[in-house]
Parts: sequence; C-alpha cells; structure tokens
Amino acid sequence: MNSNLSVNTQSKPAPAGSIVVLYGAGAGQTNPAGADGVIVPPTSPIPAPVLPVTATIAGQPADILYAGDAPDLVSGVLQVNVVIPPGTPSGPQPVVITVGTASSQANLNVWVQ
Repeated sequence: MNSNLSVNTQSKPAPAGSIVVLYGAGAGQTNPAGADGVIVPPTSPIPAPVLPVTATIAGQPADILYAGDAPDLVSGVLQVNVVIPPGTPSGPQPVVITVGTASSQANLNVWVQ
C-alpha cells in the first residue's frame, strides 16, 4: 500500500522517498510471542520478529520504519513499512524483504513514480 492508503499499482505508483506498507507471513518467532487466531490490538506491545528484518528496493537498501505484526489483523501477518530509496527509477522495482537469512520470494515489485 502507498502512504495515502491506496493499493500500489502501475496506475497508482508511489514516489521515490515515500513510504510503502508491505505485508507477508512466515517471519518466525516474535517477541512477545504471537498467539494463533488472535487479532493483534493496535496498542503496545505489538509482536515483532526476533530475527533482524532488512529490505531492498531496486537492489538498494531501504530504510525500515516498522516491522512487526500487522495491527487489527490476525497474529502472524508481518507488516513492514519501508521507505523507497530516493533516486529509485520509475516503473516496477523489485522488493526483497529478509528476515534473518530467509528472503521473500522472487518477482515481488513495488511501482515507483
């Protein structure tokens, strides 16, 4: 999702330097520990991955502003708020989220304005 809460698409790309919100699963153990089937409250403490989370966009390191369970969704859904590096070229750019040593699947893109 783009910072204005629109879905990031070819017709709604995000500007370089802006924040995009990415969702995933499979980030492993969290602290505090998550609970199956529980909706994550929008207040602290929100479970966050125990392992370090990093991101690249267009092969460039991207700043992560938040990485943890997605508030108001079921426990285990990872939310990563990431800044598209300034100067990132326009068009579909590859995104890689890494938790510990495990990286996201290939062919994930964010559309950049």
